[in-house]
Amino acid sequence: MIFPELEGESGFAEQQAVLEAIAALDVRLVIPGHGAPFAEVDAALDRAFSRLAWLRADPARNAKNALKVLIVFKLLDVHTTSFASLLRMLDDAAAMRAAASMLKPRGEWPALLKGLVEELAGANGPLAVDGEQIVVRVAGRALAR
Repeated sequence: MIFPELEGESGFAEQQAVLEAIAALDVRLVIPGHGAPFAEVDAALDRAFSRLAWLRADPARNAKNALKVLIVFKLLDVHTTSFASLLRMLDDAAAMRAAASMLKPRGEWPALLKGLVEELAGANGPLAVDGEQIVVRVAGRALAR
């Protein structure tokens, strides 16, 4: 997701420029912030360029992806929350509000949120739903706080 684009700022062009700058380097090993080090730099750059093009082609896709990521990050922090609390977050968090506004009018945010959470709670998804509570899953099991 490219967050500046959610608020009408440029972000896709800058991300493209960063990827092009990395591609121009003689990189032999990448030590990422998440995951194991890897040497398949060209393949990783191809995936990154492809993903960027995919998001850029449809700004709503970028907004939906950003909103899903922000929901999961919030759940990683709090482990469990209610739909009502998550809906209040849409109003309070600027990036979430901007993303939701790109996808649906304010009156449709409860349904939007329900749909996104249901997608994230799919078979191998990072969330689980228990009534009105949304819980993060780790290693396939719901965490309780």
